Amino acid sequence: MNEKLREASGGKAPALQSAASALADYSKKYSYEDLKNKNVPSSVDQANLENYLSDEDFAKVFKVSRKEFEGQPKWKRDGAKKAAKLF
Repeated sequence: MNEKLREASGGKAPALQSAASALADYSKKYSYEDLKNKNVPSSVDQANLENYLSDEDFAKVFKVSRKEFEGQPKWKRDGAKKAAKLF
């Protein structure tokens, strides 16, 4: 193991997460309040918090469907995420 990696992890090998576990974490849904307040596990992708909203919450927060949201230009999606405090 790389010495710097060993030092950064307190001398222990970093914990590995199985692909199945990572996928389960990615597909898990959280409430808008938990996402907005960053009250979620560290495994949650902070750059894409909107992916962890249920379809119902997504529509309430962004006022469009996921498909419509994904079709918008990046600057517009980023603005909507900032306005929703999910950025």
